[in-house]
Amino acid sequence: MSYVNRITVNKLQRKPGTWMIRTNVATFGTDGRRLARLQRYVTFKGTEEQAEVERNRVLGEARGKDPLLEGAGDTVAEFGPWWVAARERDKRGVEAAETERTRRNRLYLYVVPAWGHLRLDCLDHGEVLAGARWLARQQNTRTGERLTATTVKHALDMLQLIVAAAAWHGKANLLACDFAGVKRDLLAQAW
Repeated sequence: MSYVNRITVNKLQRKPGTWMIRTNVATFGTDGRRLARLQRYVTFKGTEEQAEVERNRVLGEARGKDPLLEGAGDTVAEFGPWWVAARERDKRGVEAAETERTRRNRLYLYVVPAWGHLRLDCLDHGEVLAGARWLARQQNTRTGERLTATTVKHALDMLQLIVAAAAWHGKANLLACDFAGVKRDLLAQAW
């Protein structure tokens, strides 16, 4: 009989400034019935951002070392290419190849130059905004004009996907980056 483990990690606020991280590891049989369940609680005082960091740490701990993460580094420049390659392995067909080529181009043309030097676990709103501002001032190599707002938005979307994947693997804090706030701040500046 084969088994399937499902891991969930929830962040709950008990009272202002106090958070509980609840980890559930459930083992299911092939018939879909739950065979065993293990729960673990961690309670601490801190901000919501600290709770999200703790949640990601506990999630990575519960999952254990992922063999698929071999070669995935701790900076945007190291994790990004690994993520694109992992996406290419998952997809097949001509349309998928076109999409992955576009992703790879955005990664190397825009994301890595703007944010590649930053560590994923230390990435925050200010650093994302600074990289987006820097990118908005760069020139298109073909036309010599500044990059359009759409190009910068696509680069931010790509970075958001990379950080979300890193957060899923316990390497980043997606909440600290506040991508919606970065896009709002850039629109307010009118480039």
